[in-house]
Amino acid sequence: MLLLVLGSLGCGPPWRVIRASGPPSALHGMTSLAVVFDYSALMMGGMFEAQWLATQPPDEQASYLAVRTSMEEHFLLELAAQLGRDGIAVRRATGAESHQVVVRPTRIEMGFYRFMVTMDSTLDARLVYGTGGAETDEIDVHLTRAGHKIISDYVTGQLKAFGWI
Repeated sequence: MLLLVLGSLGCGPPWRVIRASGPPSALHGMTSLAVVFDYSALMMGGMFEAQWLATQPPDEQASYLAVRTSMEEHFLLELAAQLGRDGIAVRRATGAESHQVVVRPTRIEMGFYRFMVTMDSTLDARLVYGTGGAETDEIDVHLTRAGHKIISDYVTGQLKAFGWI
């Protein structure tokens, strides 16, 4: 019960396992991981992303898409750095990879900096891992762009703890 209370107060880990394959994990022993970003479930301002984006002026659309692209690049770089320590290569999916993760953002909060006020950018997403075209493992994550990291060591630690990597 204490963990539930701490988690609801923001003191828990920034991830929650939804589904885990194994044992042994379907992802155990992978040497490469392909990454796909799927924004079809992302809600912004009470609308799906594509609908919300269509309501924005061109300069705001361009700004948002630049931030989204930056989040993707930072996500890929940090995931590659962390999984690279275990010999796992990370790259954008081309369709030919045996192991894949689909990043399905559900909420994006655009951070900002104003005189004496700052808010970090955050991303809530479901990471759906699979092998051979089948979805095998799912994790909900809450990522914050603070300092130099967007992927938490907790997420990588959890992947290791479950034997997924």
